[in-house]
Amino acid sequence: MAEALEAQLLVLRGEMAQGRSLARQALLKGEEIGFQPAILAAALADAAAAAWSNDARGALRAARTGLTQSDQADETAVVSLALIVAAVRLDGAGPTGLDADVLGLEREVSRWASSPGGAPYTIAVHAARRRGLTLTPVADPGPLAPVADLRRRALDLCD
Repeated sequence: MAEALEAQLLVLRGEMAQGRSLARQALLKGEEIGFQPAILAAALADAAAAAWSNDARGALRAARTGLTQSDQADETAVVSLALIVAAVRLDGAGPTGLDADVLGLEREVSRWASSPGGAPYTIAVHAARRRGLTLTPVADPGPLAPVADLRRRALDLCD
């Protein structure tokens, strides 16, 4: 777990190559022992670094890994990974190339991010901002769909 958190710190400091390398090592170790929090933390670091580095395929692959391991995770982790997926999918699409599913995911992430306990981790916010997506706060998010629905929507867009 310490390596996954160190990878996140490296990414936050702008050391993307080192962060990704350490995140991948932490991911392998987490998978070897089946430790879901380490897998999730490493996947988040890798996805954020890949998104920041304009590696859309790598960002989506890492996000998929994290999302598939997030069934016992807190909502914040799911919102963070879904934010990265939305940012990568929206980046460069242009107004005519926007997919309704991607726009729906972005709206749902914004609603979750505006709810108590749903704000994404800083590492995901920075990666999304780098890709051109800044979350717009929703004054009254109203009733939210279950986090499992958000996870499923994001996973569907990781392919």
